[in-house]
Amino acid sequence: MKDLIAWFTKNYVASNLFVLFVIIGGILVLSSIKIEIFPETELDQISISIRYEGASPEEVEESLILPIEEAISGLSGIKGITSTAKEGYGVVIIDVIK
Repeated sequence: MKDLIAWFTKNYVASNLFVLFVIIGGILVLSSIKIEIFPETELDQISISIRYEGASPEEVEESLILPIEEAISGLSGIKGITSTAKEGYGVVIIDVIK
């Protein structure tokens, strides 16, 4: 590495040309990079989070998760439904067909 640096210090024209090529190459590559401000994304899952303070997992399941699953199950375009009930909290994840 020291030899390379010593060579560039002795051959300043070569080092300036190298820097010039790097800058020109960077400009050329920069013009071909695809930049997206709002990239297109496809939603394949919908997550519904529910809080029910002080409720047991059974209460969360019976009073919140089951009615949501029943209301959603009849809709078209749904691949699957996954639910989780914890103390004071429930999550329903819906897999959507693309």
